[in-house]
Amino acid sequence: MGRRKEFKVGKSFTLTIKTLGWMAEQCQEREMKASEWLERLICKERERLNDQKRRNNKYHCIGCNKDVILKVEGFVNQKFYCSECGKDHTEGVKYLMRMNKDGSKTQGT
Repeated sequence: MGRRKEFKVGKSFTLTIKTLGWMAEQCQEREMKASEWLERLICKERERLNDQKRRNNKYHCIGCNKDVILKVEGFVNQKFYCSECGKDHTEGVKYLMRMNKDGSKTQGT
């Protein structure tokens, strides 16, 4: 079994010449160091992905008759509840998870 491989970043990594040239232009225009610019770029992308996940986490609740964000309780045996009225949607969500393994658009019943 052994230990799980950890994500490591060295002080250097490989980029193409085209990417390096573009990065140099961006840093000059913004008068920033490359590390600072990369940090901002990565943070923006992380925020964009988190926002996209939040928007895609809608489920239609029959109790409320509207699309709501579900509350999740538990880690191993997860339970899914409507954030508005508290209705249990665990069976419906687990069914959709089995049917839609890639995690794209989730629609409730």
